Amino acid sequence: DILAKTNHQEVSVSEELLDCFRRIDATLRERQGLTSGDISNAQRRAILDGLGTASSDYRHKIYKEDFSGRKGTLALSDLASFVEVALSHLEHSIRANKRADGLYHAYNLMTVEADGGVDITYLPEMLEGQVAVLSSGLLDAKESLEVLDALKASALFREDQYSYVLYPNKDLPRFLDKNNLDPKAVADSALLTQLLADGNQDIVTQDCLGGFHFNGNFHNVKAL
Repeated sequence: DILAKTNHQEVSVSEELLDCFRRIDATLRERQGLTSGDISNAQRRAILDGLGTASSDYRHKIYKEDFSGRKGTLALSDLASFVEVALSHLEHSIRANKRADGLYHAYNLMTVEADGGVDITYLPEMLEGQVAVLSSGLLDAKESLEVLDALKASALFREDQYSYVLYPNKDLPRFLDKNNLDPKAVADSALLTQLLADGNQDIVTQDCLGGFHFNGNFHNVKAL
């Protein structure tokens, strides 16, 4: 709407920014067909590389060489078309983040796999994810009501306060429930069995009740 109201047909921008814009636009257009279905890890990596490389090259060029001072012309019709393509990708991303319970994921965690693909995992439900999708303007009235109903039926709703929490209360293990090793797993390990037989407690220890535990000085797997 903003672009449609202006009397300008084109604008002048730096050649460096124009090149970055065109590369990002090309990446989104080449993969626009993917917005009609599921995106594989390999396809997700291709989009990520296209967008990331264009932005990275632009940033490095400016940091290293500064702007050249040369200008290029960007038609506002091209900018409007870019916005439409970008919105199709954003809307697909929002739709893809709908959970089975009717809520929406707030954050995506990306992991680069051994084959180069990018896998997506999610954090637990959060109130901000629901606020974001309701504020996005993507959902119609029926879909918005479904989110509100799902929200009230979720762990984010507190009946006693008739309000919502940012994050659901987690059922965390008690102290004595932590750092307990499966006896069968220990018995199946020739290394651990031998270390225990030798009285070596560098990796595992056995308590007076026969339970097995990792060395208490370990903070994480890096210590091991």
